[in-house]
Amino acid sequence: MLAINPQKVIAHLRSKGVSQNELARKIGVTGTLLSKVLNGIQDPSLSTTKRMAEYFGCTIDDLVN
Repeated sequence: MLAINPQKVIAHLRSKGVSQNELARKIGVTGTLLSKVLNGIQDPSLSTTKRMAEYFGCTIDDLVN
């Protein structure tokens, strides 16, 4: 598990113009899980974080604190 910075993910969502549900679908997780991650309730797995970084075209380091 990696402690991502939710604000960084939200900034990437806004810059791409996609919704949380669309991102969840694209990276293969539920909307509920992504909501928990973005609200700091749960940390995503390494594989989920990697898929987020790939989707946004950034590195994992760009998404963590």
